[in-house]
Amino acid sequence: MTAYSDDSRKSIKQWAEDDRPREKLLLKGKAALSDAELIAILISSGNTTESAVELSRRILLSVSDNLVELSRMSVSDLMKFKGIGEAKAISITEHSSWDAGEDQPR
Repeated sequence: MTAYSDDSRKSIKQWAEDDRPREKLLLKGKAALSDAELIAILISSGNTTESAVELSRRILLSVSDNLVELSRMSVSDLMKFKGIGEAKAISITEHSSWDAGEDQPR
């Protein structure tokens, strides 16, 4: 099973260990993960109907998979997604700006 199969609707805990974003990061490194999987690690959980990866994909889809556009989203815009509260929205905006090459910590 891969994170993109029909089984992705299952809780990430039910995925094969090699397909789980955190485990994949540890085993294969950041380059092996999609942007959605990296965001899923940041938010750590989805909502009652979506895994963290599915929710992350939907957020990325809303900005046409453009990390620069994601970094420009406001906390309140991100909070419109079910399962994204203030803390998760802040985490996404902060980290997506780093990935987009803006304001990276030194």
